[in-house]
Amino acid sequence: MENKSRRPHPNDYSYASERLRFVIRASGFYTELFARQIGMPDAELLYLVLFDNRPLTPLLVERICARFPQIDARWLLTGRVGE
Repeated sequence: MENKSRRPHPNDYSYASERLRFVIRASGFYTELFARQIGMPDAELLYLVLFDNRPLTPLLVERICARFPQIDARWLLTGRVGE
């Protein structure tokens, strides 16, 4: 029997929107609350990344990693892990 509950590995995420969605879901917060958790007044920039194919900005990545230090900034920004 196939295990359909397999959680995708973070290396499977090649688009910024997918990586951001992964981080938001892993945090357990909904998007608006996640925005407040990282010190943003609203979720507008997050929605632009999630739904309008905008890139993650270095400042946004910095805010996310400051609040969630377990997140690899390089992976979040580029989709690459290690070197």
